[in-house]
Amino acid sequence: SSSSDDGTISGATWSTDTPSKARKAVRDDKASLSFDGSDDYVSTTVDVDTTADFSGSVEVTPSSTTQINDAVIMTDTGNDIGLHYSPTTKGISFVHWNEALTKFLASDSIPIVVGKTHIYTYTYVSATKVMTLYRDGMVVGTDTLTGTPKQNANTIDIGATSGEARPFNGIINNARVWSAALTATEVSDMYLKGKVPQTGLLFEY
Repeated sequence: SSSSDDGTISGATWSTDTPSKARKAVRDDKASLSFDGSDDYVSTTVDVDTTADFSGSVEVTPSSTTQINDAVIMTDTGNDIGLHYSPTTKGISFVHWNEALTKFLASDSIPIVVGKTHIYTYTYVSATKVMTLYRDGMVVGTDTLTGTPKQNANTIDIGATSGEARPFNGIINNARVWSAALTATEVSDMYLKGKVPQTGLLFEY
């Protein structure tokens, strides 16, 4: 972790998978965390203001296409603002909410594939309320939030919520969150050149 919080691993195990080309570009890790889709998760003490600019990025390798509905990849534990598996598209979605509890989705329409690794990055621009989801540096989904955005009420979890709700089945690596809205160029450079933006970087695992 780049913050003072190293996270608490509950059940997830270190995988000795071979680094993908995508991961080598970002950081040459030779291990990542494997989540069993049952009760594995990582809890943190990191909070992010979801009414302001923010971004997140994570490398995902699904182990099954039969995921629990709305399985958590990385989200806050209170308002479910973050990256989820979408039961509608069988792809990945960036989820945000407004204070009226209306759900907004920037979704990838391409279904997940077992064993296929992708880097998903999501951004929220508070001035325009535009949500953007990127897969491997390219835009794959957008949405525009209306009303007042809901404030994150809890800290960030990875792989499931700390109550072991909606666990993800697969491998997760290089999870990062920023208190800034990454630009399209920053997202592309992170994927293609391994240049991780440091401004506003709250943590990386």
